[in-house]
Amino acid sequence: PAQMVAAYERIYREVLAGTRADDEAGARVRLRVLARDVSLVLAPSADSSIGNQLPAVVDAIADDAHPALAMVRVRLGDGTAQGPALLSRVTRRSVDKLALAPGRPVWAQVKTVALTA
Repeated sequence: PAQMVAAYERIYREVLAGTRADDEAGARVRLRVLARDVSLVLAPSADSSIGNQLPAVVDAIADDAHPALAMVRVRLGDGTAQGPALLSRVTRRSVDKLALAPGRPVWAQVKTVALTA
């Protein structure tokens, strides 16, 4: 199991960098992360089982099919460039509690087991 986790983490880092070891250097790859597998926090936490914590900036907030939920689009990075986008499905209560709004810095958390390439 530890080897599998390490392999997932290596692939994840390589995909974020835009290449994987078994792809041509510079080849574009796509990483699929479901919105339900992305949580948002205001600061990184060492006290979490979620090891993938990425700095991001809220880009947009939209209504979800259910009135108690919202879809939040974040851009990875510090907001100085258009980083890759991630969607996060959160409750409206969480949007209010975290004071989420476009331009707000956050940390996107993604479980390693949720990553599919």
